[in-house]
Amino acid sequence: MRLSVKLVIGASAIGGAALGAWDYASPLWTVQGLQSAILARDATALNGYVDFEALRTNLKAQFAARLVANNLGAPTSTPEYAATRLQSVNAMVDGMISPQAIQVAMERAAQLPPDAGVRKSFDFSSIHRDGFNQFHVSLDPAVTIAIRFERRGFGWQVIDVKLPYDLNAAFGRGQQPE
Repeated sequence: MRLSVKLVIGASAIGGAALGAWDYASPLWTVQGLQSAILARDATALNGYVDFEALRTNLKAQFAARLVANNLGAPTSTPEYAATRLQSVNAMVDGMISPQAIQVAMERAAQLPPDAGVRKSFDFSSIHRDGFNQFHVSLDPAVTIAIRFERRGFGWQVIDVKLPYDLNAAFGRGQQPE
């Protein structure tokens, strides 16, 4: 074989290996960057990891499904009542899932003492690939809380947060004191 053909084959093999390594490691880098932005209380960096439109759409769909399921068969529910509740939920999601809301949250978090939050080391085994363009991070498998990421160009952005069906039970509210 000629030298140029060998160089092309070698460069292709090296390029393919580099691309494979990047594809394998990029979710890890993304999660580390997201965690660093949160710990540094850097709203600008954190906002770069979020596709706000997709996140709002997916959260609204989750809450709408819960409202419909909770209202099925309820004798006191009416379509008007369900529509009003859905409008309230949509307004809440629109207000809470925005770059401005992240900025306010990070400003308030910056006022807390440095060790006020619980910091536990991140378990990278909780990163699960859902195909070539998506992965999710299980935050608490016991209550099925997960953050879903989707590839955007050469990076990844949060597109969904899967919440448990019963939020009160998942976060320890509504329990009777002993």
